[in-house]
Amino acid sequence: MRLSNKTSTLLVCLLMLPGFYLAFTQSAVWFQYEAMGPLCFDASIFLMLGRAILNGFTPYVDLFENKPPGIFFISALSIYLTDTHLLGSYIEASTLILYPLMLGWLIWRFSKPQQMQWYRILLSGTAMVFGSALAVFGLAEAGQYEVESFGAFFGMLYIVSAVAPGYMHFWRICISGLFMLAAIGMKEPFFLTITGAMLVIYNDRLKELYARYFLPLMVTNVVGLSVLIATDLLVPYVKIYLFPNLPKMAGQAASYANKIPQGSIQAFVVNHFTIWSRIFENMTPYITLPVALVMLLACALVRPFWHRKRLAKQLLGVACVVVACVFSLYTVAIRNVVYNHQYIFLVPLYLGLGIAFLKDMGQARPDKRVLFVVLLFVFSSGVMFTNSGVANWGWMYNADKARFNTVKNIAATIDNVMDRCGQERYLNVAVMAWAGTPPALTKHTPYGPIGIPVGQYLRFKPLYRNGFLDSLAQTKLILTNNNSNYSVGQATETFTQVLETKFTTEPPDCAKDVDMKAFTGHNYLLYFHKDL
Repeated sequence: MRLSNKTSTLLVCLLMLPGFYLAFTQSAVWFQYEAMGPLCFDASIFLMLGRAILNGFTPYVDLFENKPPGIFFISALSIYLTDTHLLGSYIEASTLILYPLMLGWLIWRFSKPQQMQWYRILLSGTAMVFGSALAVFGLAEAGQYEVESFGAFFGMLYIVSAVAPGYMHFWRICISGLFMLAAIGMKEPFFLTITGAMLVIYNDRLKELYARYFLPLMVTNVVGLSVLIATDLLVPYVKIYLFPNLPKMAGQAASYANKIPQGSIQAFVVNHFTIWSRIFENMTPYITLPVALVMLLACALVRPFWHRKRLAKQLLGVACVVVACVFSLYTVAIRNVVYNHQYIFLVPLYLGLGIAFLKDMGQARPDKRVLFVVLLFVFSSGVMFTNSGVANWGWMYNADKARFNTVKNIAATIDNVMDRCGQERYLNVAVMAWAGTPPALTKHTPYGPIGIPVGQYLRFKPLYRNGFLDSLAQTKLILTNNNSNYSVGQATETFTQVLETKFTTEPPDCAKDVDMKAFTGHNYLLYFHKDL
């Protein structure tokens, strides 16, 4: 019996309801959690740099952090508009809405208008479930104001804006270029995964890359250079941050097989196979998402044979997919230690694989084989929501909220002391913590060169160690906590001696009237210079 178009549409909607229900419930939980504004370890540094910009200080010069300035600008904008980091957290939370909506809209545009209605709904619904899966995966691995979640989000906006059907007019090229700039401005490795995504999508039509990739890339370069010049960050960004870090970013990828000489062909092959295994090991909590991605990768590799008849162009298309995977894998392996949030570099590649697959399905006839493949894909993407790692979100919410309020009260007390004692800056040696560290929330900017102690810089780099000692000689206030070990290499003995001989925990006359109860019962301690 042949079903009518209306009946088929209703049947497809019913089949997809479980996937939509799981996607909605899990996304809603993550949205509520992220919108609360939880902070990871690194977020304290980003917010401190954002406040420093508003206070007239220059990133990398006055305070150093090994990130491009994009997250500093977002933090500064958020603090300027809301006096807190919540604007940035709302941007992060909005990914749970915009990922599925943007992908669903894109695939609807790609599917032929003459296609049956039920088939267009099936493809767009599949794209929405897949988008939700990637959004939840991204926030589970790199949420809580982590920079990679912002980079992946802006990378998605670039890909959708550049890939959508239609002529690439001037303003569309500019908008796409700005989104690309925002992604790369969060973390430079997103350039490689964005490039990989575009190679996957257009491995059958490389001429499209000129208008949809290279022209926006030109806008990215021009606008990015202009912003760095306008903010006086060009020289610090290049001289202090970029060049010293280029060896790590470009040539010293992690060697997981230590017995194999780094740089050899053997090491290259072994490392990449090891990275692949780690990626899938990292995804095991998400059950079937790896199944969907393996299917997408297989489709991308055979895709050139569907669209091209000449062997040379078929091999070129396959080579594009291989290059895209190598580029993207390299982003995960840049550091010697792979953390969860580094896997989010791969989200643009996953998006490229999904878009290429669904785009082809939109151009295909809706026969039974296509229907089976699409339903398998939406099932593989949707079932992951049954274990997305937010079972204890209520506990996480309450714990983070309590810690954040504690840190906020301590920061307010520090500001009060500094205002009363006429001090502009203080020295912080309190280590980073979840839910923020006081320097992330104080209105005053701590002394540099490292606002929040990172031992690798203070121990091994004379520039930062000497800068730390200069700040120690100037400061009248020092913030510590119980986790501070003051391990700053050759500066350790000097710091300990100065702290013991020239500082005291007894508040001076200018701070006698300040209520210090915010510090009671917590591991933070404020030291005052005896001459204050």
